[in-house]
Amino acid sequence: KISEWILNILRIGVYQLIFLDKVPQSAAVNESVKLAKRYGHAASSGFVNGILRNISRNGDVDYPSDREYFEVYYSHPKWLVDMLFEQYGDGAKTIIENNNAVPNTTIRVNTLKTTPQELTNSLEGKNITVTKTAEDNILIISGYGDISNLEEYKNGLFTPQGISSYIAVKNLEPKENEVVLDLCSAPGGKTTAMAE
Repeated sequence: KISEWILNILRIGVYQLIFLDKVPQSAAVNESVKLAKRYGHAASSGFVNGILRNISRNGDVDYPSDREYFEVYYSHPKWLVDMLFEQYGDGAKTIIENNNAVPNTTIRVNTLKTTPQELTNSLEGKNITVTKTAEDNILIISGYGDISNLEEYKNGLFTPQGISSYIAVKNLEPKENEVVLDLCSAPGGKTTAMAE
């Protein structure tokens, strides 16, 4: 019977209280109450306030056990959790955990303009952490802020690209003067890798 607005405000508030350590609990409650006043009525804001304050005082959560834990804690549908455990056994736990992890930022070096080492030196000179990968022209970067503001990006020295996309191009082994059709080209990372 709870309106969708209030239900979603509660979901966001509970998530902030339980899972986010950089949002003060008082801020999570107060902002949720403000939203409830805006999208509900006086009783709604009191309802949200009461529930969230109770959760902030008694924030321990009893998660289910076994496979159901992975459904609830990592927000994965039951059919997917079941399939992963059937196919990978205990390895499914790592897969499910990694599904919610923030992936590394990988970049492909434009070898027509620079080398992996020159680009690494340039980026490290700006306090950007650069890690080499098994693929010569793919680097992992972190600590960079907005990638589009980097001079190296603006000057076309690299393109953001996942390792798997790069490997697909590498395995294709395109040759000069071949005709290659990229049927799902958007934004064209593999196409530019083939051209390079």
